[in-house]
Amino acid sequence: MSYTISPSIEQAQLQQFENNFYILSQQTESKLLSTPAVSMIPVKGKSNFSRLGRTELNEITGVRNPKLTPESMDNDNRIATKRRFEKSFLVDNYDAAIELITDPTSDLFTLLKNAAKRSTDRVIIEAAVGSVLTGRPDRAPVEVSAADDGVITVAGTSNFDYANVVTILERNFKNNEVVGDGITFAISANEEYTLKQEDKFINNDYTAYKNVDQRNIQGVGGLNIVTFAGTKTGVATINNPILPESGGTRKCVAMAEGAVKFGMEIASFKVMPAPGYVNSWIVAIEVYYKALRVEGNKIQIVTATV
Repeated sequence: MSYTISPSIEQAQLQQFENNFYILSQQTESKLLSTPAVSMIPVKGKSNFSRLGRTELNEITGVRNPKLTPESMDNDNRIATKRRFEKSFLVDNYDAAIELITDPTSDLFTLLKNAAKRSTDRVIIEAAVGSVLTGRPDRAPVEVSAADDGVITVAGTSNFDYANVVTILERNFKNNEVVGDGITFAISANEEYTLKQEDKFINNDYTAYKNVDQRNIQGVGGLNIVTFAGTKTGVATINNPILPESGGTRKCVAMAEGAVKFGMEIASFKVMPAPGYVNSWIVAIEVYYKALRVEGNKIQIVTATV
């Protein structure tokens, strides 16, 4: 990480900000980062991930000493690049700037840690449902859409329920031989409300998590449900939602174990005088994110009505 330091602000105070920010970020993790669907990668540089395709063993019959029949390996190279985010604030005096960067309970820390949490989830979802770059490291990459990468879309706009969504997700994952420690299913509060109308999500005969008492749906049909805010026509409009919304449709996302790789680091933190302002300072932070869909068949999109 790099710093821009005025003569009056000590390096130790900027380092204290970074340490406090990382600690608070870990204590208030994003909703998706701690799920089995996401694994961590370093942020620096360009990341290349080679993936081998499926293969089958050849049976040998009727020949004692058969000849080898080697085949070219079916593989692709996936490329993850950094994305750059920043935020800056104008503070009206030096003492306020120092207090904001050294006090882990300040409004600045609260704003930034919550913004980082939302950005983390948004970048993960965008990587899951967006295009992925593939190609040899020494050649120009090719952009592959989610559909062409094997991401299946399930229609849930008419009936977002157990029979038409959950069982379909289970069937699709099993047909693609996708197994693991459960499926992370990102939905909005509106889909959660709909699912709560079904006994299978709230009745203890189907789940041991006492979902009514906890106010959240957990552990039904092998799903780890993660709920975000979402627009509901005539009820609420969410600006910059985590789950993509367009044309009256929302994309909910189901992700198997290891579906997305993700990394984050603070690139720079600056506290400097604000030119043109009296006794004012600029507090600015720059953060790098990196995310990559590992395998299309580990992700499914479920459409829902906004």
